[in-house]
Amino acid sequence: MRHERKSEDFYSELAKRAEDENQRNFFQMLSKYERGHYEIIDSYLEDVTQFRMQT
Repeated sequence: MRHERKSEDFYSELAKRAEDENQRNFFQMLSKYERGHYEIIDSYLEDVTQFRMQT
C-alpha cells in the first residue's frame, strides 16, 4: 500500500511539473490509477481481516 501511495504522489508531482497538457493529463491519469489500486487493496484488507489501514 505504501508503494501505491508513493506512486500516486510521484505521478501527481510529475503532472504538476509537466508543461505539456498531454503529459499533464497522462500523469494525472496514472496518479488516479494508483489511488484506485490503493483503495482496492484497502477494501480487500478490510473484507478479509476486518481491519482498515489508517491514512
